[in-house]
Amino acid sequence: MFRTSEFFYSRVINFILVTAIILSIIPFLVLCLYVHPHYDDYDFINKLSGKNIFEATKYWYDGWSGRYSTIFVTNILSLFSDNIYIYRLYPILLMFLYVCSFFILIYGTLQQIPFRKALIFSLFFYVFYLYKIPEVTTNLYYMICSYVSSLGTIAFIFLLYILFLI
Repeated sequence: MFRTSEFFYSRVINFILVTAIILSIIPFLVLCLYVHPHYDDYDFINKLSGKNIFEATKYWYDGWSGRYSTIFVTNILSLFSDNIYIYRLYPILLMFLYVCSFFILIYGTLQQIPFRKALIFSLFFYVFYLYKIPEVTTNLYYMICSYVSSLGTIAFIFLLYILFLI
């Protein structure tokens, strides 16, 4: 009887923890409904009119910034600014990539851990990451900054997993 009650309490505690983690992520998903393009996005679109992406990238590189890759990707991402629904999917995609990268790191390095626990740990690490980043708005919802900071962090997590495999 002791084992049955212990099993029941562990299931209840797991359910409460999973519910708390999911409830912690829901407000960030709801905020995706209110994402709108910023001034930079409209400025990039304005410079893209009448030019191809490579000409606009050269224009921005020569006159504003010396970062080819960031400007190039920003020009590509600003093409989606005219459709607000696609623009709002970008933060959701970033959140999904964060959880996937944490999941691959945890599930790949801790090989004895079950799939469900690895998924719960990856969601927990994502909530902890959201708690610790300096500004959630620029990291997820401002497209240019989210490209620079978020994709670099996601790539670093994948790099950690690859280095663990070596």
